[in-house]
Amino acid sequence: MAPHTPLLAVALLALASIAHGQVVGRACNEAPECGTGAFCGSQKTCQCLYTYITNGGYCLQKVNPDEPGCSNNIQCSGVWPGAFCSSGTCKCPNNQPAFISRDGPICMNYGSCPINGNYKLTVNNIVQQCTFGIDSSCLTPTYECLCNQANCLTPVGAITFCCPTRAFACSQTFDSGTGGGGGSSTRFYYNSLSGSCQTFSYSGGGGNANNFQTLEQCQSYCQSSCTRGQPLYRAAVAPSVKETIVTCSTTTSTACATNYACQDTGRGSYCCPTAQQVCCTNCAAGSKGGVQYNNGLAVPTTAYDAGINRGDGRTFIRYYYDSGLGRCTTFTYQGQGGNFNNFASQTECEQFCSSSLCTAGNPLKDGTGINNIQCPASACPTTHTCTSSVCCPTKQTLCSLPLAQGGPCSSIATRWWYNSATGSCQQFQFTGCQGNDNNFATFTACSSFCGGAGAEPQCPQGKAARDTSGNFINCGPQGTPNPALCAGNSQTYACLYDGTRYGCCPTQSFTCSLTADAGTTCVSSTTISRWAYSSSTRTCSTFTYGGCDGNSNNFATQQDCLDYCQTGGCPNGGEVYTVSGAPFVCGASACPTTHTCTTVSLGSLTTTYQYCCPTRSYICRLPRNVGVACGVGTLTRYYFDSTSRQCVAFQFNGCQGNRNSFSTLAQCRNYCYSADCADGQVAAMDTTSGAITTCTGGTCSTGYTCVASALIGQSICCGSPAPANSCPADRPNAFIDPLTTTVMNCIPNLPATCPSNNICNFANNNYYCCGFGAQVCPNGGSPFINPTSNLAIQCVPGTPNNCAAAGSLYTCQTRTANIGGVSSTVGTCCSPGPVDVCGAGYTATLLNGVPAPCNPQTANICPSPATCRLSPSTTSSYYCCTLTGVTTAPVAVCNGLSPYSVGGAPVICNNGVASTNCPSPYSCIYYSPTNVYYCCTGGSTGGAGTCPTGYTTSVTNGVANRCSPSTANSCGGNNLCQFVTQYNGYVCCIAGGTVPVPAPVPVPVPVPSPGGTDPFCSIGTAYLYTGTTLPLACTIGGPACPASYTCQTSRTGQGNICCTSGGGSNPSAGTGGCPASTPNPYWYDAARTLPLGCTVSGNPCPSGYRCVTSTRYAGSQCCQ
Repeated sequence: MAPHTPLLAVALLALASIAHGQVVGRACNEAPECGTGAFCGSQKTCQCLYTYITNGGYCLQKVNPDEPGCSNNIQCSGVWPGAFCSSGTCKCPNNQPAFISRDGPICMNYGSCPINGNYKLTVNNIVQQCTFGIDSSCLTPTYECLCNQANCLTPVGAITFCCPTRAFACSQTFDSGTGGGGGSSTRFYYNSLSGSCQTFSYSGGGGNANNFQTLEQCQSYCQSSCTRGQPLYRAAVAPSVKETIVTCSTTTSTACATNYACQDTGRGSYCCPTAQQVCCTNCAAGSKGGVQYNNGLAVPTTAYDAGINRGDGRTFIRYYYDSGLGRCTTFTYQGQGGNFNNFASQTECEQFCSSSLCTAGNPLKDGTGINNIQCPASACPTTHTCTSSVCCPTKQTLCSLPLAQGGPCSSIATRWWYNSATGSCQQFQFTGCQGNDNNFATFTACSSFCGGAGAEPQCPQGKAARDTSGNFINCGPQGTPNPALCAGNSQTYACLYDGTRYGCCPTQSFTCSLTADAGTTCVSSTTISRWAYSSSTRTCSTFTYGGCDGNSNNFATQQDCLDYCQTGGCPNGGEVYTVSGAPFVCGASACPTTHTCTTVSLGSLTTTYQYCCPTRSYICRLPRNVGVACGVGTLTRYYFDSTSRQCVAFQFNGCQGNRNSFSTLAQCRNYCYSADCADGQVAAMDTTSGAITTCTGGTCSTGYTCVASALIGQSICCGSPAPANSCPADRPNAFIDPLTTTVMNCIPNLPATCPSNNICNFANNNYYCCGFGAQVCPNGGSPFINPTSNLAIQCVPGTPNNCAAAGSLYTCQTRTANIGGVSSTVGTCCSPGPVDVCGAGYTATLLNGVPAPCNPQTANICPSPATCRLSPSTTSSYYCCTLTGVTTAPVAVCNGLSPYSVGGAPVICNNGVASTNCPSPYSCIYYSPTNVYYCCTGGSTGGAGTCPTGYTTSVTNGVANRCSPSTANSCGGNNLCQFVTQYNGYVCCIAGGTVPVPAPVPVPVPVPSPGGTDPFCSIGTAYLYTGTTLPLACTIGGPACPASYTCQTSRTGQGNICCTSGGGSNPSAGTGGCPASTPNPYWYDAARTLPLGCTVSGNPCPSGYRCVTSTRYAGSQCCQ
């Protein structure tokens, strides 16, 4: 029996209770509020430290056997069940003597090991007796020779045998036993992976040493030592005298050996093995697997320590971490001893050795998903740093990860994660599996690793820039953007605000100019298929991505790539409207109500078309489409559900699908919540919650207008969140990309890089798409409109003759100040004042406040009743013009016949089309002054949709030669410009099948350029139709050009033109960039300095020549 506690001890207990002054369970916020021996727990209540024990609501310090300092039995029994306090010293149960171990005195029954008693070392099935307390006689460093005396050499009769060390006992996986011991009971074992004591059901017999009767005993025995592995011991003064633990200081420089670190165990600060020491297979001499092989014990020659067989022949499959391979692998364990690089399962091995090698998080795996990437042999990606010879996540990478509560598991545990948005560690319930690396066991671990880590700015594409320390650059420390703080320059990074923070994000132009970068392989997959934009081919194509690093030209789907880099097509995404598989040309013909007529490019930045593009509202009403599998795996995407009017996540198979598919929730909201806003405008939203701003009347903020949205079902505020000064006053409407809500970037003088009715403007060191204002030219002047793109021709003020292609009437002007007359801004080719582009008797059709240009070779390009007319004021441009007073003089349009009129206006028809809308007895008659057909009584129809008798269609290389019926002699000679149904437009009908070649009419243009002065030809002069400024089109290698003319690519980049050859078009011998196999270049000039360039498909060579890669010039050239 334990003796009663003395009265003095009771008094001391009372004084201690008063001194502590804190009751266990009392509410708290910080540890100091709880006093000595206690801390503020996760439930914000005071709890005792594990080196203390609760008694009557107070925390009393635990005391080891044979040590003084107790005042109450519970202080002793909390360490060892049954121990008691006698005269201020803790005694073992039943007055047994305390045995001496390397880790201090312990209690045990005679002939049995501590704790469970059933784990003595056996050799050949015989219990191994050790000699005089000498530990090396136990054959393995994880067993020690226990002795019931201070010095086992004297007196004679000391009891000695080999038992597991404290650290080795605590590292064992729990063993429920074999039964036969009197029934099952709840016991406790120490989980060295989690560093905590946990319960298990013990059958009553067998098992191993990691078996404790009480939680307090488990905590005292195991939690007051190193997490895993044995502490560093000081050599014994004699073989029979126990080694002693090396103590250290956690705040000052210590004497811990390599791969050992000072750890506060609660009983003292010990030099404990690091995870790298436990898991190394090629450690410092004399150590391996968390132990020191001292006193003559040999270090195993294998990467693991197989231990000692009991003698019964039984072996076990265990796992060890091979630091050479960078992964956990199996070995055959003999059953006893060994070291701490010994795990019951691969999962346990990975949990400790992979996780513990990093201060926080897990090492980066290679492409197999099994092996840790070893460094510095393999360089770590920028998201990781080399630690313990593996790549560990950086603070900024790990602490920016979102909250992940885990998968469908049942082992619920309280954990902590770092919320980078608030800059604080927060508690959450972890399910026990999956999740991510932003997962810490304690608040202290979380705050010590992540404290001060900033949240990652969210860029429209790619990753925000970091400083040299790996932290994200805050380019708006004062609450306003400061682009100068961004790395590189404004052409590569822009200071953007994501609604919460500022960051330096790669610009669109920079991203789309980069080449595809495979990055670093760092994921458990052999291939990741991604998409990248090629600026040379203007297409998006796949490449294999390693999973880490790379650059911002990296997209999950082809549609994302096309959208971001704006490769042409519809500016809002989606496909152009087609009829019978061909794009539907709009202008004179209306688009479906779900589409709008839009200027787009397909495959070329310099060639544009008028096609029907889907509205955003139509796209957002498309049903969800999961697509088809194409080898890239499934992706989480978002679509707008028009029923619930919300963006909803779905799993996308990787290819096809439809446009109602967005890579992020924010993109889906940005795009569809703004669907009923005007093009280039977006809806005002709360940047944090994503909630849309609703309105009534004039309640929107400055720059926004209240718009009724049928898609959303309420009125919303539409406008532009463009940064100040993005667009000048005369082009005030910055076009906002609906996906990213940032101003759309562009390339000057390439019309397809901006949506319709927008022009490329230089501001804030970037080029932005800006909508036309009421007037783009000063003094009421008119801009010169490119008839192909329908956009004003841009120029650079201060550069001579850069509006010459528009004609002598136009000069480069701008309504904003030109800084110093240098290339510092973008202007427009403008006339000096108002220009009557249509001439007397006609009224110009206006487009965005300016005369609408047209292409005379495109049928029905102008809205009726306007026609495409050569401007008498410019002599080189065509505009849509309406005959003034046509409705008041109806007889004129029918050449003396009576027109069919509705509401006083003559009805227009389409000659050559079966359904002409002309009721009987009216016929479709051509009226040349307006270039339009009208329904008239009697007379000829002006053609039945074919060339008249005696005429044939003029065809070059299978392509009909187009013409304009309003342009005199546009087909030359006595030939006709006739509407032909087969070609759905006007083509040349030639008499007798030949085209008389009119004499060329050179047009001098004062524009100096390499190789010539012609506005169409790079070399020589264009062949022009007599009396016009229209050049003769051709096909390179074809027979279309007259004698002395060759077919060249137009200097405007739009088609091929017949040009004089400069007297040197014949082949001439010489190297000139041609390879030895085809040494003769095709020269343009007599001086033999300009070889003919080519492309294999678009611009082939003349007959007898091949298109080959030039050895002298960039690109390819024609050689023979």
